[in-house]
Amino acid sequence: MDSFDRVMEFIFRWEGGYVNDPDDPGGETKFGISKRANPDVNIKDLTQDEAKELYRGRYWKPVKGSTMPFIEALTTMDFAVHSGVQTALGYWNDARDVRSYVILRTDYLRTIRGRETGEFLFNRYGRGWMARINALHEQISIAEATPDVELIQIYYGPKVLELRPEKVTVGRTNSGGTKFMVRLY
Repeated sequence: MDSFDRVMEFIFRWEGGYVNDPDDPGGETKFGISKRANPDVNIKDLTQDEAKELYRGRYWKPVKGSTMPFIEALTTMDFAVHSGVQTALGYWNDARDVRSYVILRTDYLRTIRGRETGEFLFNRYGRGWMARINALHEQISIAEATPDVELIQIYYGPKVLELRPEKVTVGRTNSGGTKFMVRLY
């Protein structure tokens, strides 16, 4: 199963059937596809397969999910689904790593207001949003405990060092670059 399919499994666990809640900033929604973000889509008649293809083209490709390690792709795509691609990418640029990214997302969720009432929506939806955030933290812990990297080779002139890492995580440098953190055993 590729990363996109794994990410979609997670998203579809949290995004259900048809809802038309007037306080939801996305408006009419099905499988997480909202009318506000996708005005050209017949939300009521949308199938899960159609939703998956919309996610691939309108969310996965813009966040460049296929170029990221799985856990980065999951957290970025899930944020994009919930709050829009530009919002997700903007917060990703401010994050040091996936854990800080999810914390920034949590802070952002606390600021969302209802379209009609102007009230903070966290009071109404916070329990569900936090359950989803906790599920992301669990996925991050699993990814940290089971690295996708089994061998690291470092070339230093004519020498080659081979290391078998216990733990590999990907984070961000202060200047916004990518860094790999490796624990050796």
